Amino acid sequence: MHFTLSLLALAGAATAQIRGFNYGALYADNRARMLSDWEADFRAAQELPGVGAFTSARLFTMVQGYSQSDIISALPAAVATNTSLLLGLWCSGGDAAFQNEITALRAAVQQYGEQLQGKILGISIGSEDLYRISPTGIENESGPGAGPQQLVNYVSQAREAIQGTAWADVPIGHVDTWTAYVNASNNPLIEALDFLGVDAYPYFETVNENSIENAEGLFFDAYDATVGASMGKPVWVTETGWPVTGPRSGAATSGTENAEKYWKAVACKLLGKTNTFWYQLNDGADQEVSFKVIPADRRAPLYDLSCEGADTTQPTASASGSRSATQAAATATGSSATSGGAAAGTPNDDAQNAAQSGASSGSGSSSSGSGSSSSGSGSSSSGSSFSSSGSGSSSSGSSSGSSSSGQQGTSSGSGSSYQPAAGNNATQGNTTYTGPSYTGSNPSSYTGGASAMVGSAASAMVLAAAAAVAFL
Repeated sequence: MHFTLSLLALAGAATAQIRGFNYGALYADNRARMLSDWEADFRAAQELPGVGAFTSARLFTMVQGYSQSDIISALPAAVATNTSLLLGLWCSGGDAAFQNEITALRAAVQQYGEQLQGKILGISIGSEDLYRISPTGIENESGPGAGPQQLVNYVSQAREAIQGTAWADVPIGHVDTWTAYVNASNNPLIEALDFLGVDAYPYFETVNENSIENAEGLFFDAYDATVGASMGKPVWVTETGWPVTGPRSGAATSGTENAEKYWKAVACKLLGKTNTFWYQLNDGADQEVSFKVIPADRRAPLYDLSCEGADTTQPTASASGSRSATQAAATATGSSATSGGAAAGTPNDDAQNAAQSGASSGSGSSSSGSGSSSSGSGSSSSGSSFSSSGSGSSSSGSSSGSSSSGQQGTSSGSGSSYQPAAGNNATQGNTTYTGPSYTGSNPSSYTGGASAMVGSAASAMVLAAAAAVAFL
């Protein structure tokens, strides 16, 4: 069930026609997308039957796969196919890696600025960096992140890089989960942005009754919470989808039938009304959890993408249950971003990591906790079911989010040298979910792919209780 914020926000964005897919620099089998791959994928998106052309693409890095700072070949492919782009600069590899992103951005605007003028929809500074330094993200071994002040600095660097160029007026935003945005410690970043991108995956919301029948409501809960925290700035849907293959996740089951139901319940309400980037067109190879809409051979879609017969009306108001009405329970103070979350992470390069749930809090420049709760000062809330500081099996992150230590007692690192343990896997019960694998300074090596990083069922219940967030 959903409410007025969805109605008003989507109505306000009624003139937006941006519709695209997410594209990682690498395919699921770790092959770099080359120019011919980008062109073929962009053309396939433009020729989808029954739904109209998807003429936009969201990127996660400016750097070509397996290079240091070469311009990603998606840009000349966009020129060749008349595709518009939401550019991305990867921010969780540390300052040196970010400078490679800036180098590629400067080279891109110099080489393609005029050819792509009017085709650059926006520039996203980072993707789920705040989530990854939250207690939930640390517990889920989601990889390195970045804190709000570090991201504000990166936003400033990106603005300076495009100043006086053909892309000078391109809006700059950030992509994260709703839990990051409602965390008051992240307000300085929101203030520095032109737009917010939200990632939401009901499939991973295992602390809720997340069957396909409830998926629409869970999605719009996340969207509404983001709108409520946006300071009146536009909110774009930058990632969502339902997997065609994958294990049971709470009450959610994968498969083409449920993927089609989710498309008709969510995509058909968004497309043509708010800027939307679906996850994802084609992952290029079979994997345990796959969100692909078309097979690797780029033939017919795996399910019906038409909105014929679907309810395309805007969400209506509900009497209660709004996340925005209970945001205080999920908001923390302090100088670090420490949001938990009921919205699921993100994928590929991109990659996603997370069924987040519950509230968390921070104090000073890092999040901390002991025993079974994470707590902070001021108006922060507490109650995450794991310790977010210490050593051994606990974790801690620096205020910039560029380092993480003691994850599962098996891996440590800083900035671009971070290598998560065991491929960033997390286990719930007897099921292991494979998360993103980030191998260093090259952001294109971050190749996860909408993997659920969930804690134990007991942890989830504690998180949910601590958050005191009602979902109806």
